[in-house]
Amino acid sequence: MKPTTGVLLLLVAISCFCVLTPTMAANFIVTSNADSGPGTLRDAITKANSNGTATKDYIYFNLPGTQPADVTITLLTDLPGLRGNIAVDASTQAAPLLGASGARVILYRQVTGAPATYYALMADNAQQVEIYGLAIKNTLNSNIEGHGIELRGACSDIIIGSPGKGNIINGYKYCIYGDSGNFDPKTISNLVIQSNIIGFEEDGVTTTAQLSSYQPILLTHLNGVTLGGNSAALGNVIMGNYYGVSLRTDAGNVVASFNKIGTDVNGTGVMNFSVRDEMLGIYGTTTGTVMISDNQVAGVSDRGIGILGLQNATFRIVRNKIGTEVTGQNVLGQRSSGILITDCNQGIIGGSLADKNIIAGCYDAPVNVINAYRVTVSQNEMFCNNVTSINRYPANSIQLGNWNPSDGRPMPFVHVIACTASTLSGTATPNAKMEVFTPYRCSGSLKCDGRNYIETFFAGADGKWTYALKGRDGVIISATDAAGATSDYSNPVWSDHIELERGIVHTACGKSTGSIPNKLLYNATPFHWEDGAGNTVGTDTSLNNVPAGQYRLVMYGGGCNKPECIVYSAFYEVKDETPAITTGTVIITPATCGANNGSINGLQIKGINLKYQWRNAANAVVGTGPTLSNLAPDSYTLTITDTVNGCTATGGPFVVKGVVAPVLDATGAIVKNAICSQPTGSVTGLKVTGTGVITYTWKDASQQVVGTTPDLLNMPAGVYVLSFTDESSCPALPSAPFTITAPGLITIDQSRVVIKDASCAADDGGVTGLQATNAETVRWMDQNGVTVGNSLDLTNMPAGTYTLQIRNTIGCSAMADFTVPKHKPSPMNVTQINTQNPVCNLKNGSVTGLVVVGGTPASYKWFDDSGALVGQNRDLVNVGDGTYKVYITDTEQCEQLVTTVTLKTPDLPVIDTKSAYVIDDVCNTTSGMITGISVAGKQPISYAWLNEDSTVVSAFLRADGLPGGSYTLQVTDGYGCIVYSAPFPVLMVDILLLAPAAKDVTILKGMTAEIKVNDKRVGIYTLFKPGTEWSASNDTGLFRIPGITETTTFGMTYQFGDCISPTTTIQVHVIDGIKVVAPTAFSPNGDGRNDIFKPKGYGVAAYNNFSVMDRWGNVVFTTKNIEAGWDGTYRGKKVDAGAYVWMIQGIDILGHPVQEKGAVLVVY
Repeated sequence: MKPTTGVLLLLVAISCFCVLTPTMAANFIVTSNADSGPGTLRDAITKANSNGTATKDYIYFNLPGTQPADVTITLLTDLPGLRGNIAVDASTQAAPLLGASGARVILYRQVTGAPATYYALMADNAQQVEIYGLAIKNTLNSNIEGHGIELRGACSDIIIGSPGKGNIINGYKYCIYGDSGNFDPKTISNLVIQSNIIGFEEDGVTTTAQLSSYQPILLTHLNGVTLGGNSAALGNVIMGNYYGVSLRTDAGNVVASFNKIGTDVNGTGVMNFSVRDEMLGIYGTTTGTVMISDNQVAGVSDRGIGILGLQNATFRIVRNKIGTEVTGQNVLGQRSSGILITDCNQGIIGGSLADKNIIAGCYDAPVNVINAYRVTVSQNEMFCNNVTSINRYPANSIQLGNWNPSDGRPMPFVHVIACTASTLSGTATPNAKMEVFTPYRCSGSLKCDGRNYIETFFAGADGKWTYALKGRDGVIISATDAAGATSDYSNPVWSDHIELERGIVHTACGKSTGSIPNKLLYNATPFHWEDGAGNTVGTDTSLNNVPAGQYRLVMYGGGCNKPECIVYSAFYEVKDETPAITTGTVIITPATCGANNGSINGLQIKGINLKYQWRNAANAVVGTGPTLSNLAPDSYTLTITDTVNGCTATGGPFVVKGVVAPVLDATGAIVKNAICSQPTGSVTGLKVTGTGVITYTWKDASQQVVGTTPDLLNMPAGVYVLSFTDESSCPALPSAPFTITAPGLITIDQSRVVIKDASCAADDGGVTGLQATNAETVRWMDQNGVTVGNSLDLTNMPAGTYTLQIRNTIGCSAMADFTVPKHKPSPMNVTQINTQNPVCNLKNGSVTGLVVVGGTPASYKWFDDSGALVGQNRDLVNVGDGTYKVYITDTEQCEQLVTTVTLKTPDLPVIDTKSAYVIDDVCNTTSGMITGISVAGKQPISYAWLNEDSTVVSAFLRADGLPGGSYTLQVTDGYGCIVYSAPFPVLMVDILLLAPAAKDVTILKGMTAEIKVNDKRVGIYTLFKPGTEWSASNDTGLFRIPGITETTTFGMTYQFGDCISPTTTIQVHVIDGIKVVAPTAFSPNGDGRNDIFKPKGYGVAAYNNFSVMDRWGNVVFTTKNIEAGWDGTYRGKKVDAGAYVWMIQGIDILGHPVQEKGAVLVVY
């Protein structure tokens, strides 16, 4: 609660500093790896945030020890957000580098339970934040929003990592995250991410699902971002186990260069992860430029690089290796496409051999362009793509999708029409720029890739072109139109697989009438059709007149008869559809109940061009479809005929049987009545005949099932009907009703009953108006079993429950219960009541002013929680906490609970002194203060600080201007309750004041000397001449002494209250004139003597320039610092011995210019 004297001295100094000095940059040193407390990272961030953002603060690390455990900071909760102009630099830690990274300190975020979100570091609406040298680690849980580094709100000028001090980030759902959401979009401007290892362990090679990242980088609303940089040292190594890097940019430029994404730090390994979408995806609405260069993108993913939605930007994708190891020679990983461009304006992929991209390992098109009409793909190297067993469609190198430009420009194309041993020729987009590549095919590829660029030529204005092979056996060609859109490469193309399969004409009856209509075929020179045995069966675009079998197109791409580039379509089957009928699944439904409702379904019928004919046993035609219905019992046969190929098949005969309905014989029925309606009645003697198993159902008058056998037994009186069915499913009429009577049954008729309430004060209740049949003996009993009446009318009874019993000589009986209620008075309700809670822990609560409607009160009773009677008047007074019930008796002597009231004493005022802070009275200046106290209670609250004499010294919650003493806070709340705090001692403290800081003064003889304090503080300054009576005092620290003719010594003290500082000695040097004195030689040999050349300027106030030059005029030393000298070195090396020239230009104490020069000799 109370600081020490030493702390007080520090507080005084800091207070003066804060008053007189603007916010300055500060260095905060992390010396503890604890979660919180002095010297921790949390403490450093808190202090840096408190220091403002005018200048940059630096957080450095000096943790004791060098082992991983020594330099591991375990966070238990989120750190405070970085508010701006802060550099967190863990590269300053004296510890070995962690693996292949630049990190030296581990920051581990320990997570307890399942928080909605958490993070390790956060820039919170911050500018100019830098993060270096940290291994930010966690254990991945993709179900929790964990962020390694989070950028929240509007942030700008953020740097994460740099060469030699990059970060490691792994184990978070998002390693670097900035997504403020559409509900409140914020912009992240000028973001730089460099030299980091993200999603790997420290070695940059090892990763697991738990130590990787769901998505390594997710950033939105960007305005300028650099991922990597212009050299390999600036690149990042990045791995995610579900998604890749996602950069969504609203404005500014994007640079993504020299990164390794999906591969390790060596560029030779990939992890066992399958990444959705793009390894590197750039999206958004920026109008800037996007540069993606010099990256290595490998691993398994949907796509390597994706640019989506940049309709107002331009992009360049150059010098990237996609799908290869670091040399670009071998495949590393696999993906659908290497590059995806969707809904973009204009860009170039490659462009020259120096800028070529290498794309390999795609099982689909290496480049996929959708809704983009000015994308140039030029001089890139592609190999080992379209590696898949799926050959249903032509394989593309550049797939152009959804080509529908608003200006109607046709899609660029190149078609190889003819070839010879020396030339290829064909058509292309008119005036297209044609690029030629050497064909290359990997094992398992569907086609040849254009691997190495050869040269460029142009198509004619009519689109025709011819290319001389120049000794090559084949080439691959692309075409780029005048707007910059590049076509697919010249690989074979044939009709759409689905359309082609739908058009196949099958054959039957052993004939060769099958065909496969193929409407589209180009870039296949030559081509032919072959069967499953490899025999050539056709050389036309479509295949005609073939028997049943499997067939495929064989196409030569890249040149005439170049075996390396043969492309095969999928096999297409011409089926044998000879008619056949399979009867194993036939369903024959009999004709039932005398109707023609039989049917034949479920036959499996094979064939084409079929005609159906059903015949009955009389050979009459009865149907012409695959099924037959509405049949009479008979035998039926089906014949199917192929009307084109002329063969038939027959099935059957199929026999439809007939079934009749069941019949009831009730001539022997016997009905037995139920005495007193007991369950002793029955109906027996019925007989039913029918097909198979017969099902019986007896129902009573309410349609409830009461029996399932032919005989109905043990039934009470009632009307019963029998329904029955057999296995013919034919409907049958139910039986006539059978009535079982109930002889001697007693019934009690309550239709005219009258029940009279019993009064509150008299036994006058009763039950009258009952009637009964077959009644001989009547008895009424109360709820205790006591007989209280022997006739149907019951009178003069108190409130209660009564049972009527009736019997007769047949043995029947009946009972009925009746309740005689107690008279309910008119309900009384409270319309007005005044409650006063007890206060100050006294029994002074009350309930008064009770206003009741609905009845006339005669008396009152108040009961507390325990049931004790506490009052018998309308008003309840002088009670404490509790719940009270009031019962009121009306004029009819009926008592009822009318209301319940709860009284509770409000809490006394609470004085919270946890944050109380006492500042002692320093130097008897009445500077004591007691603050940091909070009070909770009923308003209004008044305060009074009492001294030891109980005199009020302050009426405010914070007491200041206090002399030394003991003080107690008295608090009075709005109820008038008074509480007191514990005493707070304010000490009288004398402190050691620092001597005033003042410099010696040089003047010309006779001038006025001005002596000025450099660190002015609140207090009194006294200047005096030692050994004399002369002195002067003021609170400004500025003294002017006229008429000094000789050098004089003065003393100065500083007084604050009763405290006086030590004396500062000040000399006023008196000179006759301005002059500069310099040595003629010095020996900078490091022996500590005469090592520095430093002229002395008498009367010189400041240097504008002090320079030393060698004999050729080269400046070897220069400064403006009047206190500085030359150590005889130039650029860190000793100069040669010899003569040097020096020159000083400055201002004297009168403000006049001073210029002096001379020579000095350097000797060793």
